[in-house]
Amino acid sequence: MLRLFFNRASPIVSILELLGLTGMITAIVSWFQDPSWNIKVLLFGIMLFFYLFIRICYLIRWYPDQGRDIGIEVHFKKCLVPTSYIITVTMLGFLPSWETPFLVLANVLLSIIVFVNGIIIGFHFKDKETLPINALSLKGYNDIPHPKEYRP
Repeated sequence: MLRLFFNRASPIVSILELLGLTGMITAIVSWFQDPSWNIKVLLFGIMLFFYLFIRICYLIRWYPDQGRDIGIEVHFKKCLVPTSYIITVTMLGFLPSWETPFLVLANVLLSIIVFVNGIIIGFHFKDKETLPINALSLKGYNDIPHPKEYRP
């Protein structure tokens, strides 16, 4: 049952992301109808920026000569699961008196994900290792040459 709700390939995660995006688009349209500037607009803009950064991190092909969803691309895809839940709960939690606390909490949670993604991107660009991608994980461990004493 948990796989249905928290697996990165689950349709529930995609549906929640679409629901959250629909809420964001609705909020943008309503802001254009009444363009008064306040703290909620700023918090919403930050949340939208964080979401776009997380989504763009996943859309970029970090290993163009390899297949999809290997290396850090797996992490970026897994980040979409909590992001989908965060934006959906935030958009559904827009009660008149609770808007600002929901936006603040969403921004704090999304900022943690953005911060970790930034660290991983920094490590990706600093990495000068010649081993193939996923060489030490279960997917690629048997594909690299090992000394005789280390063979499983």
